[in-house]
Amino acid sequence: METVLQIKWPLPGVLGVSIVLGLLLIAIIIYFVYKYFEVKEQKRIHDYQLFLFQAKRKGLTSFQLKILRNMASHLKLSNPRTLTTDSSLFESGLSDFLEYLKGQPEVADNLTAIFRDLSMIYERLYVVTMGRTSLESMVELEDGEILYITTESGAIYLAKIAGRGGNFLELKLFMPAKNLRDFENEQKVSLHVIRINDAEYLIKTVTLGTDLGFLRVRISDDISKEREFRHPYVNVVIPAFVTVLSPDGTSDPQKIEGSMVKLNDFECIIRMPAALDFEKEYPVAFELNKFNFNVNSKLISSKTVEGERV
Repeated sequence: METVLQIKWPLPGVLGVSIVLGLLLIAIIIYFVYKYFEVKEQKRIHDYQLFLFQAKRKGLTSFQLKILRNMASHLKLSNPRTLTTDSSLFESGLSDFLEYLKGQPEVADNLTAIFRDLSMIYERLYVVTMGRTSLESMVELEDGEILYITTESGAIYLAKIAGRGGNFLELKLFMPAKNLRDFENEQKVSLHVIRINDAEYLIKTVTLGTDLGFLRVRISDDISKEREFRHPYVNVVIPAFVTVLSPDGTSDPQKIEGSMVKLNDFECIIRMPAALDFEKEYPVAFELNKFNFNVNSKLISSKTVEGERV
């Protein structure tokens, strides 16, 4: 006991000091644990926002973004953004993810759409698609392209072009190797190829068995274009002249000067002070990279801006 101001105060013993220090230590630990999880949550939110930004910048749709998010969750990735940059990580997780999807009853009816979107996700994230030309032959398919296969029995598989021979392509199927037994005998299959900035193609061919874990399919000429992608515009500022021919051919053609503001392989957008008819053809003349172009064109859409007389 200690007397202070004529009052006797008990002195803390070893037990009392230990309890106080223990409570203080617990408070400090709780504070640091809270700050750790707070920083970790902020980093998770930051990584997720970057993941969304990367995916949307690549042009993924909401449904494709949902597939990619579910794939990151299934693979237990701490940072889903790695999926948008690492193609090997995407490929290594496909087999397990597809088996997981096939076991979900709610996605059974949408399996074809999911396989199609997985092909598009791979194209948009990892493949340089600018400047592609139309696919004229199965031989022009590039190693590394992702496609999906359907059989006459209704089965569907995701595959990657892994090599080629004289009359066949080798495909790596994203599924357990034991399932390759399904292709031991020759059977008719359809290859569905999606090439961003080009088109979707359907190739009908037959399998030629398996070799060292790869499926071989015969190179076929039965190729058709199912749907063409709209080609992206490039912003430009190019003077252009649109020639309007007289309906009866008796008067001289009229040249209207305009400004070309967007251009792609097949279309252009021109700002000009006159309206055009949809039924007619119009020669369009302009200069690009020191080359003079004069091409016949047809109007596919128009918009009038009254305030700017355009």
